[in-house]
Amino acid sequence: IYSLCLHFNKSRYLVYFIILEIVCSTTYIMTGDVDSAQYIKDSQVISDSLNEKDYTSGRIKNYDHSLNDDYAFVMGRTSIANYAHAIDKNLQPTFKNLGYSSAWTRLEDVGGTVFSDALLNYRYMIGTHDLNKELYDIRENIVTEGSDYQLYEPKYSLPFTIFDSEIMNRGFGSDLLENQNILYADLINENDKIITDVTGLVSGDTLLCRADGKCVLYMYCDEAYEGQVKLSVNGQNVKWNDKIYPSTF
Repeated sequence: IYSLCLHFNKSRYLVYFIILEIVCSTTYIMTGDVDSAQYIKDSQVISDSLNEKDYTSGRIKNYDHSLNDDYAFVMGRTSIANYAHAIDKNLQPTFKNLGYSSAWTRLEDVGGTVFSDALLNYRYMIGTHDLNKELYDIRENIVTEGSDYQLYEPKYSLPFTIFDSEIMNRGFGSDLLENQNILYADLINENDKIITDVTGLVSGDTLLCRADGKCVLYMYCDEAYEGQVKLSVNGQNVKWNDKIYPSTF
């Protein structure tokens, strides 16, 4: 089309084709939460509710990706989630290697573990799915125009936090479970592990493992996975949030 326009001296039409191409390509790559402004209104309502209850210290986490990744910016609060393009080149890969998700230039706070959340000083969890009551205390329900949200506080926290720059300078490999153990060993100055990798027990499409006492099971998959994950304990199916969040595109 471009060649024909130039050949017939119709260069003025090139502008229209270029605009059309940009609009079509942008619409194609946008995901549902990005092209909606509803998250701005919801974020403002949530922020007002937090301020009224004096929930002001620590980071906030949208644990189920029910808000756009710029929600913390709208709230005027801190989170690792952002849709900024001008970020340190090591920021995305560092947190991705700790189990947090990313998509294009977006860094999401979905993922991680209770331990890494505590290290990053996450004090408030906001989302639309229920969280485990043994790990989180529910504080209130916040009703917005777009959805109903639950505000939680984690039961496990640390009296200190680690700066993002310290984590980035630590240097990690691609084994996100071992990276959690590295941070834990640095913290307690011993070689004990906080996470046990059970991927070696996977046979076909089934993982069968024994849990001694109460444990937290973390499951990570790449963006190409389109199947359904079912979970059962002692032969009984367990209801859980089986939404697969993007890790990369």
